[in-house]
Amino acid sequence: MIDPARPDLTLRRAFWAQGRCTSLWHVIFDIAEEMGAVDIDAARRRAGQRVGAGGNHGAVRGGL
Repeated sequence: MIDPARPDLTLRRAFWAQGRCTSLWHVIFDIAEEMGAVDIDAARRRAGQRVGAGGNHGAVRGGL
C-alpha cells in the first residue's frame, strides 16, 4: 500500500514487507515515483548535486 501522505511509512513497508533495499537512491526514487506525490525530476537533481559533490562517498575514496 502506497500512502502519499506518509512517505516514512511507505519506505518502511517497502523495506520490511517487500524486501526492497531502501538505502539505494534508485530504489528510493522508484518508491517516490510510485507514490506520485513527489517531483521525481527535482529530487533526482538535488540528490545528484549532493552525491556529485562527493559528500556521501568519503569512506570509499579513503580506501576502506
